[in-house]
Amino acid sequence: MRIWGVLFNRGMNNEARRNLGTSLGLAMGMICGIISQYVNSFIFSNIPLYQPLLERLAAILSMTCCGAVAGRLAAWSNNTIRSIVSSAAVGALLSALISIFIVTRGAQNQMGVLRFIFIYWLPRAEILLAVAWLVRQVIHIWENELRSVMFSLPKMILPCVGLLVIAVFLGLLSIYPKTGRNALHHTQELIIEGLSARDYTQLAPVLLPVDGFIEEAQGRYTLQLSDNPHSFPIQLPLRAFGKRGYAVLVRFENGFRFACVYIDTLEQPACGEY
Repeated sequence: MRIWGVLFNRGMNNEARRNLGTSLGLAMGMICGIISQYVNSFIFSNIPLYQPLLERLAAILSMTCCGAVAGRLAAWSNNTIRSIVSSAAVGALLSALISIFIVTRGAQNQMGVLRFIFIYWLPRAEILLAVAWLVRQVIHIWENELRSVMFSLPKMILPCVGLLVIAVFLGLLSIYPKTGRNALHHTQELIIEGLSARDYTQLAPVLLPVDGFIEEAQGRYTLQLSDNPHSFPIQLPLRAFGKRGYAVLVRFENGFRFACVYIDTLEQPACGEY
């Protein structure tokens, strides 16, 4: 490595540092995007989740670009704190927008400012602060190694591999929580039972408010999980008002659709058209 050490013994200039940050962020964003888009389909292989291929590809591409931007910002300034904070803030903003407009498109009918800040932006910003700090540490390792005539290639590669492993774990954060998984499984069971019903007397009581289920629920269907159950026009008891829960959106290929809302305080879901 002596030749490379001579070539780079002055360390990395600003542009080289930013390019390294961009490359690290791009790789992390792509891996995180791929894992996040396919992990639930792997877990729920027996449930037809609503995840069109074009939307998946758009989400992966968007998260890759988001990672590249965040990585470049993490390496942009000589001021480490300023770079880390700007990277986390902008990266969280882009990630939240991707989640709302691409990943959960059609599952979020209402979005208030407070909900956006506390549910979408702030948790991502907290995580990305740590990620941006780690990216910056890897850049420092490269800078220190390249100042040496005999730098160590393993010392430069292993930290990068560590970042990619972290990207995998970040992608796994997209796994639906337990209550959401239970809602999907229960809705799947309701549909299977409902499709076997010959008339409304054989239909599960929770599906009776869904007008036209027996006549319209035909063919293939998909399920989509939403964490904003109160945004759908489904009548809920007063004790469910303001409580957190999930909604499962059901779409049939003939255009018929309905949703089932699951609230912790309710023994049974509330279903209806939307």
